[in-house]
Amino acid sequence: MPLSAFIRRLSAKAPRPEKAKAGAGGAKGPRARWLVAAPIIFSVCFLDITGFLRTLEYNYVDFLFTTRLAFWGVGPVDSRLAAAVMDEKSMAEIGAIPWPRSVYADLVKKLMKHGAEMVVFDVLFIEPDKRHPEEDVQLVAVTRRWKKRVIHCFYETIEASPNGLITVQQLMPFDALKEAGMRIAFVDTDRIKGKDLEKAGDLDGTVRRAFLAKQLASGDYSLSLGAEVFAALKGLTPQEFVGRYPDEIHVNFPGIFKTLTQGGKIIPKDPYPKIPIADIVADRLSDKARQALKGAVVFVASVATGYYDHYPTPYDPVTPGVSLHLYALNNLLLGNYLRVWPGLLTILLTISSGFLLAVALERYSAVFSFGVLAAMLAGMFGFSLYLFVYKNVIFHVLLPGVTSLLVSVGVTLYRVAVEEKEKRWIRNTFSQYLSPKVVSLLVENPEALRLGGDKRLMTVLFLDIEGFTTISEKLSPEDLTKLLNKYLTSFTDIILKNDGVVDKFIGDAVMAFWNAPFDQSQHPLSACLAALEMKESVARMTVSEVVPIKIRIGLHTGFMIVGNMGSSARFNYTVVGDSVNFASRLEGANKFFKTSILISESVYEVVKAEVVVRDLGKIRVVGKETPVGIYELLGRKNGKVPLEEALPIWERAMAALKQNDAASAKNAFWEYMKLHPKDPAAERYLKLLDLGVKENFVINLTEK
Repeated sequence: MPLSAFIRRLSAKAPRPEKAKAGAGGAKGPRARWLVAAPIIFSVCFLDITGFLRTLEYNYVDFLFTTRLAFWGVGPVDSRLAAAVMDEKSMAEIGAIPWPRSVYADLVKKLMKHGAEMVVFDVLFIEPDKRHPEEDVQLVAVTRRWKKRVIHCFYETIEASPNGLITVQQLMPFDALKEAGMRIAFVDTDRIKGKDLEKAGDLDGTVRRAFLAKQLASGDYSLSLGAEVFAALKGLTPQEFVGRYPDEIHVNFPGIFKTLTQGGKIIPKDPYPKIPIADIVADRLSDKARQALKGAVVFVASVATGYYDHYPTPYDPVTPGVSLHLYALNNLLLGNYLRVWPGLLTILLTISSGFLLAVALERYSAVFSFGVLAAMLAGMFGFSLYLFVYKNVIFHVLLPGVTSLLVSVGVTLYRVAVEEKEKRWIRNTFSQYLSPKVVSLLVENPEALRLGGDKRLMTVLFLDIEGFTTISEKLSPEDLTKLLNKYLTSFTDIILKNDGVVDKFIGDAVMAFWNAPFDQSQHPLSACLAALEMKESVARMTVSEVVPIKIRIGLHTGFMIVGNMGSSARFNYTVVGDSVNFASRLEGANKFFKTSILISESVYEVVKAEVVVRDLGKIRVVGKETPVGIYELLGRKNGKVPLEEALPIWERAMAALKQNDAASAKNAFWEYMKLHPKDPAAERYLKLLDLGVKENFVINLTEK
């Protein structure tokens, strides 16, 4: 249908109900609209009840948080909240974690000296220090001295087996510490309720709720760290807390400040004071820090990179676990945790708004009806935002909003929607990462695109730009983007030219594979030729670059699973399996040998008649016990190959190695290095020989 005709059809008024007639071709007019609207309304309501729309609702809640932060700023935070943190600065002064427990004992004393109301440990002390029991004595002593004001924590590991059996292991403070204290709280984010395992993280993995209480196997109730502090401040037992407050809340995250570092990087900053423990124990606090500690509830936790648990939340994908406890406590203290608008009212609003639009589409033009739709959606969003910002209520506007939109679109486009042709879809979808020849085959054989996978013998390639982090620091974002796009475009063209499939880009890395979706008899060779051509392309392009570029490539042939993997709505044509992981390890092994292209033994056995390689012996990669032979791919036979004149010497050295003839191997490597001084691979083997390494000189790689 031409666009002008489509617009005219939208603008035309719908027929009055009394003038509508049923034609031979099926329902028309109002009846058709009702037949379209009713299934949409009830289907969307059903999908919402079954949780199908839950992820979209989560995203909408995150959008509300972001909007509130952008226009209303960071929410209120109780002034009594603070954290004494194990950060990089403290680790540099005190030492690596775990610290001697006397440090924590001293910390408690200093905090109490500065007038802290409570000290809350988000640190586990599970086992007694058998080597230094006097350290435990000090920690136990301060806990006993301030037993009403020092709270320790425990952790439960909860695992659910496929048969539904749930196992729980409690990691409690060591006995003396547990007996010295008065209150112990849990810090894990999971719990068992009834016979089910509940996770605080939603289906998308983001944490938006906090479990405040859970019932232990003994039947007693235990509170979370934040809830335990609140109960202590109010003089409540866990049982009394459960009787008065909910056992879980939707956390009302106050938001985060964003600050710029000297390098121009934006970093999140929590709205409560974080004071380095090193400053506290060394008595070098600023006046501001001293004021923050006076009368404060101080959480003790680690925020040093690599030394703390973190969770994705609406504001920050790496929110420290201690922040979750602080936010939950903040919500309890201020009484502003989020409530959810009753689901029944939402469903009633959904049904009424959907049928209201259906009536509008019966009596008025589609343009007018879409105006009504726009006004309804704006009103729903405004009402939802008002409830969220001013009433701390979550109103899931997505259900009535999506229903209204679908009803309008469905009714308006009734009989005018045109299905896209399957072949056009295939061309549009796969032309970006398949060669034209393979796309043409797919067009003729669309059954190859079924959701699922097949086990095939394939060749997979991993490519990474060496030192990309360093390169990115030297270039502006615009120049870095141009540089990366230029090289990735070249790599893509070369892969497609050699009948490969570009699986994905991972930052500056490229993953590709051969022999799918259709058979390629020479797929290892095609992959090798692509790798060599990419190396040559980089050498040509890098001449004009301000920053020199080098690449690392790993190639492996093996059995793997290939197919469209994901959901029916969103999937990727990709490969998975142990062989894929090994190719990635080969790419990383280039760092050890300072090489550019490494191929596995399985690739070499197929292509050895066509290419020139250098045998680099056997390696054992991380996570594998069996050593595998690897080769450096140098070039095609009868072509210009680097190191070619010295390869016989290298082969003599490797042969001596395999016969455990260390002396002959050393002599051959030294002879080789006369032709190629400072060759990294030769230097590596000479060092190993000097160390007297056994096991037939299998090299154990410790990095991925």
